Amino acid sequence: MSGDNVKVMAEAKAYLEKRLEELSKEVEMIRLLLKVINEALSQQSFMPASELQKPVEAEKKPEPLQGKLIESSVLTYRTGEELAAVEVYDTNLLVIRLIAKLSASTQPLQAFLVRKLLEPYRKKDEERVIKGEIDEDQAFRYEIIEKDGLLKEIRIYNYGDRSRLLELKSAIRWTLSKMLEKEKEIRTS
Repeated sequence: MSGDNVKVMAEAKAYLEKRLEELSKEVEMIRLLLKVINEALSQQSFMPASELQKPVEAEKKPEPLQGKLIESSVLTYRTGEELAAVEVYDTNLLVIRLIAKLSASTQPLQAFLVRKLLEPYRKKDEERVIKGEIDEDQAFRYEIIEKDGLLKEIRIYNYGDRSRLLELKSAIRWTLSKMLEKEKEIRTS
């Protein structure tokens, strides 16, 4: 074999190994999400109306976006219907802009995404700030932006590494898909 062929095959091998690792992490993430969902379902067969009501908050303006856009994609439902545009910025910012019209009160936005995923990450980083491990401006935080009762945007600041980014995108896709299914059920019933 010539040197060029060996180089191409070595690059292909490295690419395939990297891709296999990414896919393995995604499979692991899906298993984790299924475990969390199963636990949530077993703990809550129903949700009291008091938990469904969100306190009325003054509509606040989201922070202006900072940084350079380094990645963009679209989250789709299994039928191909577009759910949201995903933007990743070099400032460790993940922005999910809703394409589908979904009510901000539709579950599992609060029950799963916020309570089981986003809040634990926020609390963990809050503890790290208290211990002095990270600065406050490096801590994980998020914003759920809504307008007229519709979910408009989810912003996640300081999401962390590539693995967590993939986990968040996967969880958000699942959440938005379930919200869409619930809203379609309501419309047809």
